[in-house]
Amino acid sequence: MQKIVALNPLLVAMAFAVTTTGVWGETALPSSAATEIIVHIDRQFARDQSVEGMEQHITALLQSATAFYAKEDYASAIIIHDDIDRRFGKEKNEKIRAWVLTALGEKVLALIRQKEWKQEEALWESIRQDFGKDTRLLVRARLAEVFFRRAFFSHQGWDWQTAIATANDAAARFGKDKNPAVRQWVAAALYVKGGAINWQKKTSNWYEEEAKVYRDIDARFGKDTDADTRYWVIRALLQLTDNNMMQAGDICREIDRRYGDDASPEIRALVIQALLTLISHAHSGNVDIDAVYADIERRFGNDPSPQVRVMLAQALIQKSKALYEPEAKIAIYDAIVQRFGADDAQEMRTIIFDTLFTYKLRALMGREAQEKNLLAVYDDILQRFGDDPTPDIQAQMVGVRADRNAVLIHLGNITTAAPLLAEIEGLANADEKAREIFADSLRRNALAMIEQDKILEAIAIYAALKTRLGGDRNSTIESSSFALKGQLSYAMGVKTAMLVSAAQSRAEKEFWKNIDQRFAANEFIDELIAEAMYYQGQLLISQPELAINSAKNLIRRFEASKYGVIKSLVKESKELIETLSSGKRPKPNSVLFGD
Repeated sequence: MQKIVALNPLLVAMAFAVTTTGVWGETALPSSAATEIIVHIDRQFARDQSVEGMEQHITALLQSATAFYAKEDYASAIIIHDDIDRRFGKEKNEKIRAWVLTALGEKVLALIRQKEWKQEEALWESIRQDFGKDTRLLVRARLAEVFFRRAFFSHQGWDWQTAIATANDAAARFGKDKNPAVRQWVAAALYVKGGAINWQKKTSNWYEEEAKVYRDIDARFGKDTDADTRYWVIRALLQLTDNNMMQAGDICREIDRRYGDDASPEIRALVIQALLTLISHAHSGNVDIDAVYADIERRFGNDPSPQVRVMLAQALIQKSKALYEPEAKIAIYDAIVQRFGADDAQEMRTIIFDTLFTYKLRALMGREAQEKNLLAVYDDILQRFGDDPTPDIQAQMVGVRADRNAVLIHLGNITTAAPLLAEIEGLANADEKAREIFADSLRRNALAMIEQDKILEAIAIYAALKTRLGGDRNSTIESSSFALKGQLSYAMGVKTAMLVSAAQSRAEKEFWKNIDQRFAANEFIDELIAEAMYYQGQLLISQPELAINSAKNLIRRFEASKYGVIKSLVKESKELIETLSSGKRPKPNSVLFGD
């Protein structure tokens, strides 16, 4: 089948540039951006009207459309799709016809992303009519693929009815086709249908309807020899293991019996997945788990293909989850990193990252010399993944660096907030996930400072969190900030209450003075201090005279405050003085402790 070649870096760079600034105006409109790209490509290819020349022309345009699509600039992508149809839509050559169909199929997906349902439906019907009668293999195979992609993207957009209808249409239209290039997409579309039924849950017997789809895929395509088609058959059978717990073991063994000797890397990886599924359903006691793991290693251990190596690593991770001793788990994690750590495949790099950052760090918790062991793992992660361009890993690396800082705080290697705050400078343009991770990691850094009795440094971290991320309306970031304020104000209240109770009033006054000198007064600093002073009073209730003095100090400092939370604390403090002065027992504070 035809495939679009690797993206031309120049065209991708142009597509990205024209959707931002500085190339065709301060902020180029989608139409002008796409038009400039089209003009540029025309200069390169328009003169060559041979089939090969037209293919290169269309491919270049599709590359640019893909770049726009990647930036979610669907309007610009559609302009390019329309240009391809306008220029080449009347061509009769089979190859060019298939390329035009590709462009229109991509336009369908862009319209789905834009939720332009009426336009999408009209275009879809046009594609079915204009290309549905073309019996040439290249066009027919491409049309089958377009059917699959529409079903898949509709499923992703939660439009399960359209996904199911498109898959049914594909099966009716192409189901009897004998060519593997067509059959693989029918199997794929039906697989999507099964997932859509699962999500839709429209009828009371959806469970059986879903299983029926997967059994139908096996019945239709189970004897196919084409690897791409067999791939979807195995995926369908694996789905049946979820739908039929009692027969899961038999299904997994059947997959191994049929496809265990297959040479295709994708199929071999799925066979390993089937064997791991067999292990996960070994509750009936008729599976020798150790023997299955050994069989996987014996048959697939020397396979160099990335797909198989990923599954071998997954097998070791699954094996580790059944172990109880941390040392045994750590030994497996170390073996995974040693064996697969140099692999370049992105999926494997993600597994190695998770092995270190999630599994190994978790196993190390609570062991002797914990901080030094943890620090070694963090350093290994930084060395391996510090420059990794993958967005998900880079977002996690924000947390790795911040968590490493918490370890250094415990070890006494970091005694001020300065090196922690330096890392927040580059966060302004970070994605939302990175900001969430960093906010929670900063909170843990502040708690580590509190544990080392470095409360002023913890306040500096809190102030940075509020200043740099306080305007972010993200609920996760707000939660981290709110939690830290409560933990920090309580720690401040405990520290000062202990000083007051020990008759160290000078030290207590010095504590508040140091805060005032270091941090400029503003709403969040004032709230933090007011809550801390109120906690102090609450903690001194068993010594009424000291508690009354604490409440008076809060009132004296904040009675003129305009901030709502502080006003409530001033009111509560006055009530506390009145209650304690009358010899009564005060109620729990409604602001800090809830109603």
